[in-house]
Amino acid sequence: ADAHVLISVTGTTKGIKELCSGRAAVAAASRAMNQAEREACSRSGVDIVSLPLGYDAISVVVHPTNDWVTHLTVDELRRIWAPQAQGRIITWDQIRPDFPKRRIALFGPGKSSGTFDSFRERIDGERGALREDYHSSEDDHLLVHELANDEGSLGFIGLSYAIKNPSALRTVGIGEDASTAVIPSVQSVQAGSYRHLTRQTYL
Repeated sequence: ADAHVLISVTGTTKGIKELCSGRAAVAAASRAMNQAEREACSRSGVDIVSLPLGYDAISVVVHPTNDWVTHLTVDELRRIWAPQAQGRIITWDQIRPDFPKRRIALFGPGKSSGTFDSFRERIDGERGALREDYHSSEDDHLLVHELANDEGSLGFIGLSYAIKNPSALRTVGIGEDASTAVIPSVQSVQAGSYRHLTRQTYL
């Protein structure tokens, strides 16, 4: 008999939910399964085998005409993206006094994305949350397009999308300070020097 395979595109969280409910046989994930998800699979009688695929990184990106940001610190990212920053940190000079007084347009994946979960965990803690007044999409190609159309943009996306769109985005270094800031790349991820926003991917 002919075998039919349906491949769907969704965020990691929804993909794992489909797997644990038995509606999917395989799910690609940009983060490890959490305990609640493992328990959901167990209740459904779904046996899980997690296969590490490789390392990825989350890239913090700005518009290519942005000439004032070369790096951001982990603390600055935490202040920008914390829930209490919503509606309060809205211009670049609120991050650093020497940045221009112009509007920040924030972009990132939606809540069902593994990239969202990974960023939230590394920046605001495992049980943390992010501000909600940002432009979100599960479509990374759409995110790239929107980031490239706003000169005040600041966002986070997977490394591969940043690498593939060098004319639309500029990646900034991340570290504890200027001297330790590292720009994500295949080389810096493999070497372990870009450590704050690196993650492992799974099948």
